Amino acid sequence: MTGGPGVVEGDSPRAADRAPLWLPLLRDLTGEVPAWTVLKNLDSAFAGIGDIDTMAPRATWPTIEARFRAWAPAAGLSVVGVCRHNRRGPNFLARRVGDPYLFILDVKDTRPWRFSTLVTVEDALAAAAVDASGYRRTRAGFAGTLKLLFNGTGYGGYRRDAAIEHKHVLEDLRADPEGALGAARLVGAAAPALRRGIRAAMAGGWSRRDMLAVEVWCAARGLVHPVRFGRQVLTRRTRDDRCPAFRLAYREGRRLPDDPAAWVASFEDAHPRGSLLGLRDKAA
Repeated sequence: MTGGPGVVEGDSPRAADRAPLWLPLLRDLTGEVPAWTVLKNLDSAFAGIGDIDTMAPRATWPTIEARFRAWAPAAGLSVVGVCRHNRRGPNFLARRVGDPYLFILDVKDTRPWRFSTLVTVEDALAAAAVDASGYRRTRAGFAGTLKLLFNGTGYGGYRRDAAIEHKHVLEDLRADPEGALGAARLVGAAAPALRRGIRAAMAGGWSRRDMLAVEVWCAARGLVHPVRFGRQVLTRRTRDDRCPAFRLAYREGRRLPDDPAAWVASFEDAHPRGSLLGLRDKAA
């Protein structure tokens, strides 16, 4: 398999053509599931090297699964299956023949950071609206603050420059400062520190002291709920030890190994047959 990140082999189209493939599903889910919304990571998914992070209540997940299953063949994709190893929600996976990057729709009902719940479905919906392209998504600043925490802040409050650039964090924050600062409410009593951290980042700097304060507060909040804390630790161990889909998320560019068929077989081996959605991907 040849080509660098964002390029597929042979005569296949470039991965950057993915927006037209994704849009029918996103619009369909907006109409069929009013409590569903895109949370973040659209740019990287449209460019071909990331998943789409979305949120929806558990009761709606079977409907989302059915819509994904109907969409994939219509888009010329084969369904690999659904990974349910994460207790907070499923990942739906499909692939295109000759394309080393999967199409992944990530659906969760909560999103943790530093072992405490950061975002709920209600939080995401309160910051969401249907955009000009016809699908529901959170406002740019809200998504930017989430990416600042999830991607841009390393352990110890340090700045992760490469992730901030790759995830276009500063662009989102600067495009919607009101939404970015408003999202600071997600960290409760640490909101003033996060707002200072956001302002420093937007100005091109970094306040490690403030971001560390946010990190410590969130970790302390997580320890108040030991059962939830334990479940998140278990999810991380599952990611590292058993699930090919989780391991793929940490490969450079999320690129499939050189033998995609073998990877699909390993995915099937690691998941119950009901997770394969009744379709098997035989493409080499």
